Amino acid sequence: MVLLVFIIMRGADPASGADRAGASTDEGSRVSLFQSASPSVVHVRWAGTEYSPLEEAATEKANLTGSGSGVIWNDKGYIVTNMHVVDTRAGAVVTLSDGSVWEALLVGFEPSLDLAVLAIEASAEQLTPASLGNSSELLVGQDAYAIGTPFGLEWTLTAGVISGLNRHIRGYDGVEIGGMIQTDAAINPGNSGGALLD
Repeated sequence: MVLLVFIIMRGADPASGADRAGASTDEGSRVSLFQSASPSVVHVRWAGTEYSPLEEAATEKANLTGSGSGVIWNDKGYIVTNMHVVDTRAGAVVTLSDGSVWEALLVGFEPSLDLAVLAIEASAEQLTPASLGNSSELLVGQDAYAIGTPFGLEWTLTAGVISGLNRHIRGYDGVEIGGMIQTDAAINPGNSGGALLD
């Protein structure tokens, strides 16, 4: 499974999340990072599909229903996700972090990079575009955080490190993709298309 990788540079103030009783500076930084970056991540699914994470065989169900994540690219309503999340089928539905649900149109895709672009008609005020970083500056061992909607659940955060760079994997339809970032942050079905943050 391919995770669409964005390194989102957010200048979260560690103190803002650490003010809570018992929160360490590291915990405060993670809380602030999640609070500032999660509005840029969306849930993507197919119209008419219902999914309960409490059902048996949750992993298989998430793969079959076309459930995944995406990242808000700009305030015009463009959403970037993985090609294997949307395929070329019609009927994608996007849920924003405010809970609003939007029909989405597939407006572009590049199977060789496992990328797809959706468009929704949400207003600019409802959209929080991602702040993109430069993955060429990454070093193995740096902290990494993944935000997505695995198993159709609401927004989740997992943590790990950058464990490898310039990996080659088989992507959509068996095409080999190079230059990938490897992380040991937990990536579950439905995380595909979400954000990887520094």
